[in-house]
Amino acid sequence: MPYLGTYVRAHDPVFYGDAQLSGSFNWIKALTAGFEEPYAFSLLAGNVANFNVPGSHDTKGLGYSGYLFSMGNYHIKDNTLIQDQWREYEWKMKGDRKSPVKKLSWSFRVGAKLHGNPDITDIIYLSFRRSRVDYQEEESSFLSNSGFEYTYDMDRRTLSAIRHFFLVDKKWPLHDSQTVFSLAVGFVWESARKYTGVLAAGREKNDFQVIVRPNIEF
Repeated sequence: MPYLGTYVRAHDPVFYGDAQLSGSFNWIKALTAGFEEPYAFSLLAGNVANFNVPGSHDTKGLGYSGYLFSMGNYHIKDNTLIQDQWREYEWKMKGDRKSPVKKLSWSFRVGAKLHGNPDITDIIYLSFRRSRVDYQEEESSFLSNSGFEYTYDMDRRTLSAIRHFFLVDKKWPLHDSQTVFSLAVGFVWESARKYTGVLAAGREKNDFQVIVRPNIEF
């Protein structure tokens, strides 16, 4: 999805322009916002813990913790590819538990992203994510078949807010299947200080973008 948005803008600008439904809403940006890299190369070093339920053969659980190093050579800004030799250093905790009736996932991350392009602000970030799927209906709860993700980026030097990314989703398991359709909505807010120099052109004000993200989980 992130690369598709850049491809459409670069190769079919007329279609991309027609996707602008209002002064502040472009449906292509709404589908692709939130992704800042088209790809990444990553290396994880850490530990894995087993959280299987004693006596239960159909409930599996795994927990992960460790350090993740990622790198790439492109950054995405407004569906445009920008050359940027970026590096990301992250410590994360992640857990998954799945049974025939439920799947629960969560993660916590803290890290730093350093950019080779001097016009992109280096950041420190915190991120939380939770996802729950109920394959069988239980008592009604706003937590059932739902999830959220929140990431807070701050300037590495001043610790001032640079970016807020927030998503909530609702899931609909398909009958007699482990396949789940989900629809996430949210927003990404970016400070005008995220970009400087040439990249700051047209970004004199803080930017706010609505996100709409359909998905199918297996």
